Amino acid sequence: MREHTIATRYARALLQSIKPETFEKVEQHLVSLKKIFEDQGVGLLHIMVNPAFQIEERKAVIEKIGETLHLEPVLAKLLQILIERGRIKHLSLIVDAFIAALDEKLGRVRAQITASHEMSEQAERQLLDALHARVGRAVIAQINIDDSLLGGVKANVGGLLFDGTVAAKLRRFEKVLSQTASL
Repeated sequence: MREHTIATRYARALLQSIKPETFEKVEQHLVSLKKIFEDQGVGLLHIMVNPAFQIEERKAVIEKIGETLHLEPVLAKLLQILIERGRIKHLSLIVDAFIAALDEKLGRVRAQITASHEMSEQAERQLLDALHARVGRAVIAQINIDDSLLGGVKANVGGLLFDGTVAAKLRRFEKVLSQTASL
């Protein structure tokens, strides 16, 4: 709980300190940093939290990463502050909180969509438009394919589940039949 509060504070401070024209760039950089830090093969997070490495050494590594990725100065500064305050271990939570705050600010919502097969661009666009009309916000989707689905699509949009799979339709049909049979 405390970690989420810390992450939310840093994320909101970062969002307030950047210009709207850099929102997407900062978001992309944060996602890249999160991947780098979570990559167990690199072990970067371990180095950043390991007291055997001096703070100045850790800051030098962060500075080099910033130069390599051409990070926005405010983002590079945030990483330096996280190192100084021993909070770099919360980077993943900060990234998630930043994305959530940015989505809220821009009026968008994330969706996890599971389909039985690959969708055409037109079908994907129609689905996103329908979800947008239903939730009233722009939808950013991550689409996964699940071969175990007989057909159809299910979408989890901001905690709302829309289930249009064949199995769900069969369950609804079965329920109607059982209610009709009991009359």
